[in-house]
Amino acid sequence: MGTRTTLVVAVVSACSASSIPIDPTPPPPPPPSDNPIDVAIWPRLIEEGFTDLTPATTNELCRRISLDLTGVSPQADEVATLCTGKSPEQIVRGFMALPRFRDTERRFWIRRIGAEPTALMADHIADADRIYLAAADGTIGYDDMVAQLVAHPIITLHRSIAEADDVAPTVLHVFNTFLGRAPSAIEIDDFANLLRPWQRRFEDRYDLGYSYYVRPAALDPRACLDAVLGASACTSTLLGAPTTVDLQITPRVPSGYSQTSDNLYYYELAQGDMPAALQAELEKPGRLLATRAELWDEAADVALSRFVGWWRSTPNEPDSVLPEVQQALGSWFRGHETRDLRELYVVVMTSLLYTSSSEVVTDGERPPWTTGPTKLLEPEQLLDSVARALGRELGQCDPHTEEEVGLDFYWPDRLRTSQPSGWYGFGYDFYRQSAVMLGGCLGARQAPRNPGLPALLTHIELARGLCAPPSELLPAGIDAAAPATVAVATDLFTRFLARAPASDEVAMLDAAAAACLGDSGCATAKNLAIEVCGALLRSSAFLYY
Repeated sequence: MGTRTTLVVAVVSACSASSIPIDPTPPPPPPPSDNPIDVAIWPRLIEEGFTDLTPATTNELCRRISLDLTGVSPQADEVATLCTGKSPEQIVRGFMALPRFRDTERRFWIRRIGAEPTALMADHIADADRIYLAAADGTIGYDDMVAQLVAHPIITLHRSIAEADDVAPTVLHVFNTFLGRAPSAIEIDDFANLLRPWQRRFEDRYDLGYSYYVRPAALDPRACLDAVLGASACTSTLLGAPTTVDLQITPRVPSGYSQTSDNLYYYELAQGDMPAALQAELEKPGRLLATRAELWDEAADVALSRFVGWWRSTPNEPDSVLPEVQQALGSWFRGHETRDLRELYVVVMTSLLYTSSSEVVTDGERPPWTTGPTKLLEPEQLLDSVARALGRELGQCDPHTEEEVGLDFYWPDRLRTSQPSGWYGFGYDFYRQSAVMLGGCLGARQAPRNPGLPALLTHIELARGLCAPPSELLPAGIDAAAPATVAVATDLFTRFLARAPASDEVAMLDAAAAACLGDSGCATAKNLAIEVCGALLRSSAFLYY
């Protein structure tokens, strides 16, 4: 009886189960990794039918990462040691370990903060470099970096000379830089309270190498002791928990100057070695900003824009707006234990958005988030990469200032990084003059990526000036007067692009060498090298990455 009942129940259960409709659609594949960007973008890729992204080759990815993190194309030995056989994460961390990464980070943040030497004493601006470098080393997290910058005159006094003591432009700069938006009128008034102690002076410092009066920073010990407002004069209540700056300081004045005020605490006397209690009070505005999710979303947005290239966070370009990616990355960064900027970069540069190839030819239109980054070399990237390829120092620009070498009205020579030996080989200030024509070497102002016709003409002039002695164009062992051979062209190709030429490119180089050999005006290895060098310098394969 029990067996019969069991059989009946089984039959009924089977019949019931067979009446349930079965969805023939297989479940979507999971994201290819646990990278927060990949997880966030994956549903969009599935919906649009773009899950078949082509990974960048080792050479393509290696050059991309090298330029983004160190500002130059990689050399053959770097490709072999840092890239070949390595995962994207290993490649990224390998380039981050190079000294040039610190220099590239420093230059990026100098431009992003955009301090103007005519509006603030250069010693203060140069002092902020220690904050950028500490973040590049992972010594401090991003929240610490923001707090320290907003406790520094490079931010607290960031406004033009014409704006004098009007704090509104400073607050606008703080919000745009760290929150990615403009403040409301009441937010300006509220946050300005936290900056009330800061003052900008106009005094001589000729003994420090300046050729004109400069604008040192100072703190007013009385600023938060208003007889009517009391502590509320230096209190913010709108952006988070009520926050009050309470400075317990007495005046400190540098000796030997006639314009100083005996009522102020001069920042230059404690610069880089601020008493801990005072530093903690000055950091309160930045710490307040770090409690807001929008600060972390903006950090994510800046990293995506910087490395992906096509990224835009504006509705004007809908194909370049991926809010789910920005929010996922911002949330991840805020929750990361160390909040290390380098870890943020690793996530971006190991994601599908970054590691996909930009060299794949496809039918029809594809949104930018399926085609990998494509960026134009910035002027300094171009010149530094050319210097490497040609084995010749070209010089450098100080990213802080537009002043030419030798001028020291606002930027003393003692604060400049020394020019490399041999940089005069192409003429005095050749590097800066070339970069300015390309849209670079503009001091702390962000260089335009596409300056148009002047850049095109400069590329032509660069080719004429660089693709000849004193540049080293020929491979070792080949005499300048020897017959033109494809080995000369192949060697230059590899030095410029950090990879061997593909089969179709080999055919083009063969044809160029043969044409040169048959032309009495070319014919020699030296002349072929000059022609190939100029062609490579102007080629899209070199100018884009």
